[in-house]
Amino acid sequence: MADFNLMAPSQHLTVSVGSGVILGLLLRSWVAGLSCCLIGIFIDLDHFLDFWINRGFTLSIHEFLDFCCCGTSATFYDILHGYEYIPLYVWLTIFPVLRCLGWGLTVGYLLHLLCDQFFNTHLNRWTYFLSYRLFHRFDSSKIVLHSPLVRHTYQ
Repeated sequence: MADFNLMAPSQHLTVSVGSGVILGLLLRSWVAGLSCCLIGIFIDLDHFLDFWINRGFTLSIHEFLDFCCCGTSATFYDILHGYEYIPLYVWLTIFPVLRCLGWGLTVGYLLHLLCDQFFNTHLNRWTYFLSYRLFHRFDSSKIVLHSPLVRHTYQ
């Protein structure tokens, strides 16, 4: 059986719903829980943007999954993924009316990035810094180490 190092949508869904429920209960806030859950799932919408930029506009799920799983694109934007956004979400917690929303967004976003960082081992360790991708002009050859579908052993 193949050994894939890739954070799957079902894993993001599980982590997002679980962390949203826990955060909502801890803060006694449905806003915190729901925002944690939603950002953890919808941050990945930027993969569609990458797909359309690299392959042209199509709604083919087969082509989209091929694009995501084979890692064969010239550019790697993932514009919504970046540790640099975290201070903005933390900043929201300063305002009493936005505190629960801010904590939900911060926790959900950070957990999403950490899961991607840990499981997507086919990517450079600095990939989830937007500044790193920008510095390399979003060039996939500097970001993607190998196809996620290839079993890779480190020596």
